Amino acid sequence: MNYTKINKQNYQIHLIKTKKFKKNVINISFKQPITNKIDVIKKDILCNLLILGTNKYKTRRELEIKCEDLFGASLNIKNKKAGSYNLFSLTASFLDNKYTLENTNEQVIEFIKEVLFNPLIKDNNFDDKLVELAKRGYLEDIKSIPDSPNQYSVIKMRNLISSESLYAFSPYFYLDEINNITNEDLINIYHDIINNSQVDISIIGDVNDDIVSLFDKLPIKSKIYNDSVYSLVKNNTIEQIDEGNYSQSKLVMAYNLNNLTEQEKMYTTYVYSFILGGSSDSLLFKKLRQDNSLCYYADSNYVLFYQMLEINVGLESKNYDKAVSLVKEAIQDIANGKITEEDIEKAKVTYKNAWKEILDNPLSIINMYLAHVYYNLDLVDERINKINKITKEDIIALAHKISLNATYLLKGMNENE
Repeated sequence: MNYTKINKQNYQIHLIKTKKFKKNVINISFKQPITNKIDVIKKDILCNLLILGTNKYKTRRELEIKCEDLFGASLNIKNKKAGSYNLFSLTASFLDNKYTLENTNEQVIEFIKEVLFNPLIKDNNFDDKLVELAKRGYLEDIKSIPDSPNQYSVIKMRNLISSESLYAFSPYFYLDEINNITNEDLINIYHDIINNSQVDISIIGDVNDDIVSLFDKLPIKSKIYNDSVYSLVKNNTIEQIDEGNYSQSKLVMAYNLNNLTEQEKMYTTYVYSFILGGSSDSLLFKKLRQDNSLCYYADSNYVLFYQMLEINVGLESKNYDKAVSLVKEAIQDIANGKITEEDIEKAKVTYKNAWKEILDNPLSIINMYLAHVYYNLDLVDERINKINKITKEDIIALAHKISLNATYLLKGMNENE
């Protein structure tokens, strides 16, 4: 695999040459700092809108037929939040020319340009019916969040900690604002993406340098954003219990990770989290489920860009107090060094295997290089090298930098049904 970064006037191209995959993948990413949370929602809706039609392909069905004509090419548009940044991206996957005996590469790139730069706009407006269709589909998804108590309990906990923080941001708390988003709002955010983003084009596959010229003279104005991706969360000591029509209660405990070194941010905390609640051999699973039969599951999750550790437990509400006590006990056990070298090695092996699997998926490889460019995250070999250096003493030291922020219970009112 050979990686080359090519600086264009308004954007960068990341060319990754490899013969490993039958399909080529192109990703165009538009990175912007989050300055207005409603803009994130507008971009979410725009993802739905842009795949409903262009000036050349008037309907979603016509777009699907074009994908079929391109030997089953796939195209999707996504918007995601990463710390203090928003990433709006289009990804296309398609067979290389040598498998189709046609100029598929060129045709797919023209198709990408059509979707991104020639949307179905007339008189500086999207089609009103398509706007309503895109909004309706989005609203249905957002309104269904409470149907998933695992997801709902986490966003409720985060909102409890700091409703104004990016860590807590969820479209679920902005339903009225979503209803009020207009056609003009979506036009404006579309132009803002095209003209005020840091733009990176990633190409992976068995391609040659000529493919780069197919992206000349794109109608975009690119910027460079170098502000920190991290958006830290203020320390609190909060406890709250809410009720819901669920057959199981959900306990979420959130911990701040304070004053971390780069090694701790990127590696030690992942190992710590795995030992605490990353598998059926974890401290949480053993204490809460195996030894005390208090829960259905117990796990932990490290949220890198906010430097928060979240512990999730499914249980009956009568076991709430005991479960909270045992979670705190497991946290203290690690601080007291009650972990084994075998625990540490299992965590390392798990992450090393996961990182190696990145190299088996073309989009994962693209995302790895983009994370390296955007956030200075290491490539696979360096990740493996650095995680191998973690010691028991490193994990104990990290355990003393953890402080409880919030304890939240979403109490199931139908537990006995």
